[in-house]
Amino acid sequence: MQLRTALAAGAIVAAAIGTSDAATSSTYRVGAAAVDITPEVAPDAPPVWLAGYGMGRQAEKTHDKIYARAIVVSDGKFGVAIVALDLVGFFYDQVEQIRADVAKLELKPSVDYVLISSTHTHASTDTVGIWGPYVKTGIQPGYLKRVRSACVEAIEKACKGAKPAKLYIAQTHVNEFGNLIGDSRLPKVIDDRLTVIQARSSGRKVIATLVNMPCHPEVLGSRNKQLSSDFPSTEREYIEKRFGGVAIHNSGTVGGLLAPRNPGVDPFTKEPMPKGQVDEMMAFGRIIGRIAEEALTRAEPLTGPISARTENVLLPVWNQIYKTAMGAGMFKRQVYRGDGSPVKVPEPASDSQPAKLPPIKDPCLRTEVALIQIGDLQIAAIPGEIYPELTLGKFQRPQEANADFPGAPLEPTIFPMMTAKYKMLIGLANDEVGYILPKSQWDWFYPYAYGRKERQYGEFNSVGPEVGPLLMAAWAKLIEAK
Repeated sequence: MQLRTALAAGAIVAAAIGTSDAATSSTYRVGAAAVDITPEVAPDAPPVWLAGYGMGRQAEKTHDKIYARAIVVSDGKFGVAIVALDLVGFFYDQVEQIRADVAKLELKPSVDYVLISSTHTHASTDTVGIWGPYVKTGIQPGYLKRVRSACVEAIEKACKGAKPAKLYIAQTHVNEFGNLIGDSRLPKVIDDRLTVIQARSSGRKVIATLVNMPCHPEVLGSRNKQLSSDFPSTEREYIEKRFGGVAIHNSGTVGGLLAPRNPGVDPFTKEPMPKGQVDEMMAFGRIIGRIAEEALTRAEPLTGPISARTENVLLPVWNQIYKTAMGAGMFKRQVYRGDGSPVKVPEPASDSQPAKLPPIKDPCLRTEVALIQIGDLQIAAIPGEIYPELTLGKFQRPQEANADFPGAPLEPTIFPMMTAKYKMLIGLANDEVGYILPKSQWDWFYPYAYGRKERQYGEFNSVGPEVGPLLMAAWAKLIEAK
């Protein structure tokens, strides 16, 4: 199926949701559920520190609830659970605990692979640890445990409610509807592919609609002090009102740095975008919901078996900012030595008191890359904020002068190596290791590329220059073994 441009404004009809059921369509068992993980924001409650931007941004009230939203899909032989969290990120250690808890359950259909992704909203509570008051973790006591329990509960509820269903898929380009996604880093490379997957039971009743979009949920800016899932809140609300079922949003490529842009005019209503960040955020979400709806008018059946493959990767921590945060006990995750052996750290008293890392020469993080296949769809699960150059295979050549690694080889890339009819990427999948850059673009040391007087943002929140090559090598191993 080719990606097509938008229909004329006003041409969408909610009942028109794509092709008729084809005789060759596979019947899966599909369930979905949403579990509230909103922390209390109140004068007599523990402070809620909002993640993203700078430290010490305390929530003053709640604009909309945040959730763990799960979809479970089984072909009778293999089952996959995908959970989307309205959080800035969730570390691999936490995901492994969730998987262990899910494995203890007797689920029907069975769940053989669990993927936990984060939407990366910049208006939700800190789950990484670096956005609290100065040099103190921003993680609330017991909150990580609450999120883990909510993920398990959402998966269990989705399994209990699972029904025979058919899957439909559609893709479109968001920026064909207006200037909605922009890149704030040179070189300008934009991935604007939106994928929507819908599960329909007998009678064409919608069980779930999953929207995958390559964009930071950060219409609400750095001055915002309201707890929110940002634009996915009204995107999901719009979809659920139009179709029913559970709407799920996860982020795709967000590095580079791909973020929302104000289109000036709503491409569907033709009315000016509202003033004020909150109203703009809500309008932006409804626009994305309508784009997903328009794409579904051209949806095609998704057929075939389900599988998942994974590859573990050890990432050396080069970033001195991260090393300092580790030493101060702001992160809550296991750290490894270069030989892969875990660093033993005394167990902290609570989730809000991460263990302080003893001095080690070359700390490393253990993470995972995954390849999921659902019939004609391949999904790359990448554990951070990957740059679109690595998603699309669009590198600047010749290499920009003054980049730190002249002649650095180009990494394998995501979409060009995929072989299925449909291609999708879930970012911040099972971990948050920060930005994932091509090594040829790494630009920490003066003189800076593009004649800039300051380095570009990205390297500040990256584990280091070897992250891109290592993760892409793991991806190539997975896709080539398929």
